[in-house]
Amino acid sequence: MIEVFILCRNEAYIERWKRQAEHHENAAIFHYLTGYDSYYRFIHDAIAMAKSDTLIACHDDVWMGKGFFTRAEQLIAELDETIPNWGIAGNAGICIHSQKVYRYIGDPHKNLTRSAYPKAAGSIDGNLMVINKANYLSHKVDFPELKGFHCYDTVLSFACLKAGLLPVLDHRLMVYHESAGNGVEYRKYLKSGEITAYLSSQFINHSLPSINGAIPLTETTNYNYLEAGDTRQDLVTLFDQALAASRAHKKPTLTIYCRTQFKRRNLLTRAIISFATTCHLTEDLLDLSIMIITDQPKAVLKEELDILSQIVPGIPLSGKSYTIRPDRYSRTDLLIHALEDSESDYAWFVDDDDFIYPHAIMDIGRYIAASGRCFIASDCLRQEEIWDTTPGNTNIVPISSKEIHHTISAEIFKCFSGDNYVPICGCIFPVKAMQYQLEGLKAAGDYYEDYFLLMLALSAPGIELVLLPKIIAGISLRENENTVEVADRSHWNYSYATFIGELLDSDKMVSPALWMLASPYYNNKSLNMLPVEHHPRLVQRLMTLGYATIALVKLIRRPDHIMAYVDRGLAIYRRQGLKALVFTMTRFGRG
Repeated sequence: MIEVFILCRNEAYIERWKRQAEHHENAAIFHYLTGYDSYYRFIHDAIAMAKSDTLIACHDDVWMGKGFFTRAEQLIAELDETIPNWGIAGNAGICIHSQKVYRYIGDPHKNLTRSAYPKAAGSIDGNLMVINKANYLSHKVDFPELKGFHCYDTVLSFACLKAGLLPVLDHRLMVYHESAGNGVEYRKYLKSGEITAYLSSQFINHSLPSINGAIPLTETTNYNYLEAGDTRQDLVTLFDQALAASRAHKKPTLTIYCRTQFKRRNLLTRAIISFATTCHLTEDLLDLSIMIITDQPKAVLKEELDILSQIVPGIPLSGKSYTIRPDRYSRTDLLIHALEDSESDYAWFVDDDDFIYPHAIMDIGRYIAASGRCFIASDCLRQEEIWDTTPGNTNIVPISSKEIHHTISAEIFKCFSGDNYVPICGCIFPVKAMQYQLEGLKAAGDYYEDYFLLMLALSAPGIELVLLPKIIAGISLRENENTVEVADRSHWNYSYATFIGELLDSDKMVSPALWMLASPYYNNKSLNMLPVEHHPRLVQRLMTLGYATIALVKLIRRPDHIMAYVDRGLAIYRRQGLKALVFTMTRFGRG
């Protein structure tokens, strides 16, 4: 039975908690502690007193609903199996790479969120923390005993990361928290310098993530960490190492599927080389495989695989030749065949005239869910290319490649307006969910097959959409060669009506409420209703201005200034509108 340690302000709160505990009879063992002048010391004592491998430490003003402890025990069992190096779990916090905040709490802020699976976090909020005592002791977590009642949760999160343990967020720890926090006291605590002095002695970072906002450290880069004896570390590296360790026993599997008819060997070769260069980058976070899918005969497939294996030896390359079913077009049925036969957790479709940016695989590995329960949408670049021979060389190579359009992941919500805004090579599909979604569908269209799959993924039950604002793939546009450029749209229009007609009539498409909720993202009249973080073009332009400003004032050593610049712009936009934003940010950029 799990033990719960509550730090109570006084006897009145103890009595109140005892009344709450009556709702959870025989579900947990409750300990009511009082008289502390430091939450740090309270956590130390709770860990020392606990007789079980896991314990809960929480505030005296949280309310746990009926079934809370059943859900908590289910979560603990799941984490022990899937993230064996978890250190602490909470119901609110911030992730390292996405800087996304998750809040599974009801409170005066009213910012409740929902997710489909546990999230590896950078730091969690301390209103309620499940502490893995067994891992805490075995990994010798170095948690200091500082003064006061602020930042203990952030410091404990960072101490876990230093010991190789992951902080985790999950909705099953949802509670109601009566307090909105004391921002004035929190800011006073930061200004006191104790916490920043401690963190500066532990980490080389200029600022560190917290659910209450970034904790600024020093503007001066101290390069002593390059010298022997300096034990300071980089928090992002620590997180990546802990994430990799969590997947040591089982990594999520991703297959890159390349659709081809072997009519463009030069383009196909480029695509395969781009896949090959990712393989050595994925070892810690993903199991990656590459598969060519085609409707050409098996003998042709074997011959082409032999040629490609000589060009890029030693990569996990295979292929399958499919017979196209009578009522389907080749371009559609190849994708569906691949999904139906796949044994991977995820599928990434990159056609033979497209390619991937190898560095992106690391970001995919960090964002992807080990459970197979996420659908990733990312940025892509459309490039206008000319391929030809060069003097003294008979090989056809790209002699010109010009960026003409940057597709943005957040525009995926515009897909609910009836068109596709995220190319298929910018999507990582959850295989099991797609197999369920495709079951029983005719999928009789030709073009718009990518949009058809995308809408099925967005509507898949139990799947979380993850926006990865990084360019992961390039799309080659060549004069008169791309079907998307054809002037006669008759077959396109027929295919669109075929696919969308079946989708709208299918019970695989979820409640119409989803379409209604997405409408502000593509309805210009609703722009002022948007959470501005979800207005990608505004954020992207602020980021661009931020980089330019930093270069001008020679602050490139402080990349966190960029996000401070953006955050300030977002706050001004919310309060005063776009004109005030442009005026203020222009002055800020000059100063």
